[in-house]
Amino acid sequence: MSDIRVTVPPLEELKEAFAKFDTANDGVIPVHDLGALLRSVGVVELREDELQALISEELFDKSFDLPEFLALMVEIGHTLPGPGTEKKELRKAFKQADADGDGYLTADELRRAMDGLAAEPLGDEEFQVMLEECRRDAEVEEGEP
Repeated sequence: MSDIRVTVPPLEELKEAFAKFDTANDGVIPVHDLGALLRSVGVVELREDELQALISEELFDKSFDLPEFLALMVEIGHTLPGPGTEKKELRKAFKQADADGDGYLTADELRRAMDGLAAEPLGDEEFQVMLEECRRDAEVEEGEP
């Protein structure tokens, strides 16, 4: 599963979200609704394969109850961020990484920022591959092949 670094939302928010999906009012939700429930509380980072692995890891039968859902939320440690929180955090992180304050990140600035955050810094070859992938993604977003 991808590394999701967040905290658990207030218990009442989780209970309310669970109740919205408990359409039969029997205290359980079908496992096939797990992805939608997680997205409703802000877990949008999970890919389909990660969701399937999560379901397998948790060994949910064909449904899960509120305690199982709460345990899952504690395990993945997710929170519903406040409005604008992610943008503020991204701007703050960008400003910290932008050593010369010019509004752009050079490859060296990006490398220093990533190495400072990583438990184990990327090797030179890994960093170059990641950088090329970012450049390719940027070109595609700009409409270039």
